Amino acid sequence: MDTRRIGAIVSGPIIAVGTLTAFGQRGIFLTSAAVALLGLLVIAAAYWTDRRLHSLPVTHVPAS
Repeated sequence: MDTRRIGAIVSGPIIAVGTLTAFGQRGIFLTSAAVALLGLLVIAAAYWTDRRLHSLPVTHVPAS
């Protein structure tokens, strides 16, 4: 249910960009492609950050 609501919220500005620009309906597709690319970049950044954090050596701290 959350993704449906988020999709409804995000779709409004995407359609508005398409209707306000000179691109028309193509603007909707270009904006959707840009949002999808941004999502892929966020996923890739999260993957590489997680991978880098898990590859760091763990230093042993003796218990006192």
